[in-house]
Amino acid sequence: MGNPLYSDDVGSMCYNPAKSWQLGWYDSPASNKVTIRAQDTDNWTGDIVGIADYDNNPNNLPMLIKVLFPSDSNTYFIGFNRAKGPNADNVMADDKVTIVYTEYGGGEQYSQSWFLRQLGSEESYVITSTNLNLNVEVMSIAQEDPWYANIRLTAVECFNDSNCDDQKPCTRNVCRNNECVSTTIANCCRTNAGCNDNDICTRNICNIYNRCTYPKIAKCCTKHPDCAQSRACMRSSCNLRTKRCNPPKNLCKDKNKCTRDLCRNNGKCANPRISGCKCKMTGACTKRAQCCSNR
Repeated sequence: MGNPLYSDDVGSMCYNPAKSWQLGWYDSPASNKVTIRAQDTDNWTGDIVGIADYDNNPNNLPMLIKVLFPSDSNTYFIGFNRAKGPNADNVMADDKVTIVYTEYGGGEQYSQSWFLRQLGSEESYVITSTNLNLNVEVMSIAQEDPWYANIRLTAVECFNDSNCDDQKPCTRNVCRNNECVSTTIANCCRTNAGCNDNDICTRNICNIYNRCTYPKIAKCCTKHPDCAQSRACMRSSCNLRTKRCNPPKNLCKDKNKCTRDLCRNNGKCANPRISGCKCKMTGACTKRAQCCSNR
């Protein structure tokens, strides 16, 4: 653990719970060390003493607790850091419950250990894991002979909504009575394959917000009204075989080659004369503007 007093021959202090477990110095009696599997712990309550009271433990109370989680390579260790005797020069978390963890080895072989939290009386901390959370609560610290800490370990699925995040964009996750409840979000998607409105004239798109959108495919149709034009002087129909709108038809043609056939934006026709255009009057025409048939 290193000596914060920067000397090899001074400083009475003990190793942290992870190192103390790994060293094996406190294997006897067996009651000194307790292994708890979080998934099997609905509510564990017990007293623990500090390593400094190894020789003053008439009730054989545990000194070290190892906590294992399913599907988690980290191993957590809990101890009572009693600052007396061989631990009298301790400089951190005096007479507090401490939680440390290792990333591999399970406390049975060398591994870097990391300090996680110190807890005094009536304080708590939640150890979060992939599938489970463990609430470590110090109920009290008794200043008797020896001192001991009464702790309660409660394994729960969640304490708040953030514990229930399943990393799935299409579920809404909430914590109710310490259990995660997930519901499916309507019209939510992860890929385009998750969107289908059964309309051949729309594209099925899952957007960046995981929502289905159905933009229309231009000139696609299943019936004639699908090809309706915005101007009354234009008309189109649906080719029911190809499901495509036929080219729009101009209804303003007057069959006069010397006029322009215009469909105005207001939907009305206009046939202005083409300047300089000459045509031969035929039949019963009496006014040039009515003649010049293309037939």
